[in-house]
Amino acid sequence: DSINFSQPLSSAEYSKGPFGADAVRVNFSRAFSQRLTGALHATFSNSGGQYVDLPYDGHKAMGKFDYRLKQSWRVRYRHFNSRNQAGIAVPFFLEEQPELTNARHKEERLYHGVELERAHAFALRLFSWQIKEELFDTARLVRHRLRDWGGEGIWQRQRERFALSIHARVGREEVRSTSIFTRSRF
Repeated sequence: DSINFSQPLSSAEYSKGPFGADAVRVNFSRAFSQRLTGALHATFSNSGGQYVDLPYDGHKAMGKFDYRLKQSWRVRYRHFNSRNQAGIAVPFFLEEQPELTNARHKEERLYHGVELERAHAFALRLFSWQIKEELFDTARLVRHRLRDWGGEGIWQRQRERFALSIHARVGREEVRSTSIFTRSRF
């Protein structure tokens, strides 16, 4: 597709599985011009569940856009998004909540990243990463949030025998629960 940018490359797929499971996958890749290319991959799935009234629902999506500034310089944007929600009929996190049954677990992940790159010499990446988890039960509720922001820089010269790499990351974690004591957990 990057050689002949007038033709798209795409596909769609549907599959059926046990317990009423459905899955749809979509892939799309396109060079919009000689400088701009993009790709999108997505999966959507759901199920009636192996147990009664405990369904599963989820999706994953990944996107990437590349822009060539010059022959050796490129800017790339990456995106990742995932959400899963499932019913739980067996104990979950056994060490923390042994009597947990018939609950719902929800998890979301979100990533944004911007990269500036020069072929084999320099790379700079800035990113934001977020994870959310929630556990719903009639007796207790658990919410977990994790956020990371950071950057990475890599520079090297091909004629020398050294390279410089700098990494920086700032994060924040938050746990809200009626049954987990955060001081003993962390």
